[in-house]
Amino acid sequence: MASRLLILTIEIGGHEIEVHGHASPGDPGQTSGPPENCYPPEPAEFEPEKVMLVVPVTDDLTPNPRSIRPVHLDITDLVEELGGNDIVNQLVEEEFARWESDGGWEDE
Repeated sequence: MASRLLILTIEIGGHEIEVHGHASPGDPGQTSGPPENCYPPEPAEFEPEKVMLVVPVTDDLTPNPRSIRPVHLDITDLVEELGGNDIVNQLVEEEFARWESDGGWEDE
């Protein structure tokens, strides 16, 4: 299976954050049989590429929880500048694991 674009949603401080990236399925490896046919297993991976803050707004662009549409603000550079990559990566790892356990690869 090839990698695929995946958007994971996490929450930080009550704000909805979408993390866009590419996911690659793991490989169970081959651990039995002739040694020349064996290779180690590889875990599935998610490589974050973009961090987006989702802001609900009305048509006149005022914040409103009962919004008409969400606006996505790219905060990738801001997260990096503020040293927030570690917390984002931790939350993304947890969400990716949840996505996998919920059968995320099954729709491939």
